Amino acid sequence: MPSSTSPAIYAFTRQGAAMARRIGRLANGRVHLHARCAEPGFPEEIVFESIRDLLASTFSHYPAHIFVGAAGIAVRAIAPHLQSKDTDPCVVAMDQDGMFCVSLLSGHLGGGNALARDIADMVGAQPVITTATDRQAVPAIDLLAQQAGLGIGNIQAVKLVSGHLLDGGKAALFDPDDHLQFSQRPDLAAYFQPTTETVAADAPCAVWVDYRVRPSAPGHLLLHPKNISVGIGCRRDTPCQEILDHLRTVFAAQGLHTDSIAGLASIDAKQDEPGLLEAARELGVPVTFYPPEKLQGVDVPNPSDRVQQHMGVESVCEAAALTLAANKQLIVPKTKSPRVTLAAAC
Repeated sequence: MPSSTSPAIYAFTRQGAAMARRIGRLANGRVHLHARCAEPGFPEEIVFESIRDLLASTFSHYPAHIFVGAAGIAVRAIAPHLQSKDTDPCVVAMDQDGMFCVSLLSGHLGGGNALARDIADMVGAQPVITTATDRQAVPAIDLLAQQAGLGIGNIQAVKLVSGHLLDGGKAALFDPDDHLQFSQRPDLAAYFQPTTETVAADAPCAVWVDYRVRPSAPGHLLLHPKNISVGIGCRRDTPCQEILDHLRTVFAAQGLHTDSIAGLASIDAKQDEPGLLEAARELGVPVTFYPPEKLQGVDVPNPSDRVQQHMGVESVCEAAALTLAANKQLIVPKTKSPRVTLAAAC
């Protein structure tokens, strides 16, 4: 079965097979060999006849692919499977003599440039990095975002910002909570200018780090921090879709981006609620359940006698949101649908 953490390594000649095995040992990768160069005595290796057919099953299952052979083979083989720079795995190509290791795909977000350097170090090769920002030592905004744990709202704007920086321009930066840690990175001062919302809105090139939805103007990159804690209460057996519909309706009305949700929270009486658990999985975030005594003392704007009667606390959604957010502040007070209550804190 394909591994979800190790790289896949492919080779097409006997000399390439030897290099593939070496990389496999050093990088804990899974070796795939063309039938013409497979040998007995290596039962853990996967033998294939067609690389295109093989990639149909492996491309999306491995985080990285290393081709030992001509770069053209790799390019033609992966072409039918490419989707987007923010979701494609990284691809590296190395000649069978181990002289050059080329980052071909997903150099930043997928880690291709770093992988090429690492593999080159392992076998004594020359890493080949063609990404313009790397070559000119210009900060790669997509990599900065990834390192800061920020979601990219409009991936197409990455190249516009990068192009602006490569041409010697500065990008306006609206990051009031300093998620990119500009204050600790003096090296970024030559490329980004921290500023206000008003100035950023009029700038030809800007980076917005915000949990709010903003217009996607040309040259404006939207980055979303994971900093919204959502508290949820619901009636027994409320379907996942009903919970998500209410959440998305509320977020849309409040101008909040769902990519900024860090987690869901509720009272521990709901820890076996299928709809709530499924909603967390759909959003790709953890869900935390608190005992009544943890929620009881939380100061909330909308306590409820009915909730106190049924759950033993004055509040579920507001108290859970504030507790998960370490008692920062509510940005969405309790909102109700027929079977769901929701609040958000940040």
